[in-house]
Amino acid sequence: SDEKVEREKENLLTLKKSMVDGLIISLTCETTHIDALRNLIEEGMPVVLFNRISNNELPAPKVVFNDYKWAYLATEHLIETGKKNIFHFCGPRHLSFAANRIKGFTDAMLYHQLPVNNGAIIETGLLLNDGYSATEMLIKNNTMPEAIFAVNDPTAIGAIRCLLQNGYKVPEDVAVVGFTECPFADLITPSLTSVLQPAREMGEMTASIMLELLSGKPQKPGHTYILEGKLNIRKSSAKQLF
Repeated sequence: SDEKVEREKENLLTLKKSMVDGLIISLTCETTHIDALRNLIEEGMPVVLFNRISNNELPAPKVVFNDYKWAYLATEHLIETGKKNIFHFCGPRHLSFAANRIKGFTDAMLYHQLPVNNGAIIETGLLLNDGYSATEMLIKNNTMPEAIFAVNDPTAIGAIRCLLQNGYKVPEDVAVVGFTECPFADLITPSLTSVLQPAREMGEMTASIMLELLSGKPQKPGHTYILEGKLNIRKSSAKQLF
């Protein structure tokens, strides 16, 4: 809405007028207007973007995870366990991490000659209740897939909770894979298969780049630093391994 756009502009203008030497920013799901941020960068404000960045190119250093590669590998893991009908609970499509995970999911399916059925990519949001509600709707519509690859762990855990409460077995009836490796991924029942992201390394690299900017060290405008992770396979997707 226009009111939301104006509020974002006012917040950035307030930062510009304050005693701020630089900005380290991870965009929220609600951030859709980035022109004011672009103006700050072009006016010389040191800015480093990390984790969640916009699909619109901004002339600032970026530190991100290799979302495409690890979404591909997470989906391929489900395929290798014998699942063919797989759905993806995706995040907000205007954010690059969500778009890259969608592409990783889609490309893995196509490479293995599996169709991405109409409605297989469902924009759910990022919270536990979002995963629960999306799964509840699939049950109601009798369109439950064999597996769900979720955009993050809370969404995956919400899906598992809904499945178990409605009499489904995980992973026998529906396998579930999450993303981001939350602290309790290994503690829930069944334990959650998830992609581990190097959160500490991302934070350290982001801070280091900002310090270099503040010291005047030259940086490549818009350069993207890409970090790698690990797929931790647990009972929610591969019970036969345990």
